Amino acid sequence: MSELRKARAAVQARPMWIQGLYMITLVTMALTGFGQMPIYKRYYLSDIPGLGWLADFYLTRYVHYIGASVLLALVFYAGFNFLLLQRKRLRLTATGYLRAALLAGIVVSGAFIVIKNFPHVHFSESFIIGLDLFHIGAVMGFLLTGQPGTDLGSRRLQLGYFIDKFFACFLFWGALSSW
Repeated sequence: MSELRKARAAVQARPMWIQGLYMITLVTMALTGFGQMPIYKRYYLSDIPGLGWLADFYLTRYVHYIGASVLLALVFYAGFNFLLLQRKRLRLTATGYLRAALLAGIVVSGAFIVIKNFPHVHFSESFIIGLDLFHIGAVMGFLLTGQPGTDLGSRRLQLGYFIDKFFACFLFWGALSSW
């Protein structure tokens, strides 16, 4: 095999463990992020065997922080991989740009939320409420724009796509009802 074919095969091969880690991270981040609001205890979801940990605010917060660090690592990996190796070969769709912008908004607003949690940092109450609503809205927009690699205009019926949409709508309803 020539060097060019080897290089193309290396670029085209997307490790499956990265995709799996990405999906697990997104589900964990959504679960623990909405665990910061009292929806799991309020609607008795934490009474389901195995989900009792979702009612513990501090545990979900720390798991959310761990998930955020994994998500940041995946975002930087994907960003550098695209910019350095695949920019000339691949192009982002409109949905890809939208998802990238929403993910950037999630990361920036999440960083402000982490800074807000430091003991000697004080933001105004209206800024915190706006920040929380923006963060939740960006997450919901990100979850509702589709899975990576799927085109919103395509007619492919994927079980994961519909599970993702159902999960996002369920969490959005829970978030609205907790305000």
